[in-house]
Amino acid sequence: MSKTIVLAIVMAWMVLTGLTQAFAGNSHEWIKLDENPETYFYFDKGEVAKLPGDIVRITARVVYTAKGKEDALTVLEPAKLFENLAESRYIYNLDCNLRKSKLQSVTHLSDDGSMIKTVDLSTVTEWEEITPNERLELIRASACSP
Repeated sequence: MSKTIVLAIVMAWMVLTGLTQAFAGNSHEWIKLDENPETYFYFDKGEVAKLPGDIVRITARVVYTAKGKEDALTVLEPAKLFENLAESRYIYNLDCNLRKSKLQSVTHLSDDGSMIKTVDLSTVTEWEEITPNERLELIRASACSP
């Protein structure tokens, strides 16, 4: 096998497994925007990606309190799979001009930071209006500002 093919395979593997971030360094810049008795809500200001048009892709992080985890386990199934749930990360596309969001995926993480489950929702979700006073509006205001 030629060096070019081997290099292409290695690069594809790195992209698919996320190892490119390990070499690039951790650029997370979690900003706490909100909290309540169930969750702490963060936005990763260091990972805002500009997409074509007036669209940005962002990551939101929900860290669960004991009460929040208890509530989440009533929705997530099978609950046994999520018994070590600590946080969930949501990737959204935000339309800055139209004030709309489209959920792309959600990843649930355990107490030790390992992935429990990732769900790709990009083909089943629709664009939704971002209303004032909701958590995504706090992110939109930050991520869409110059």
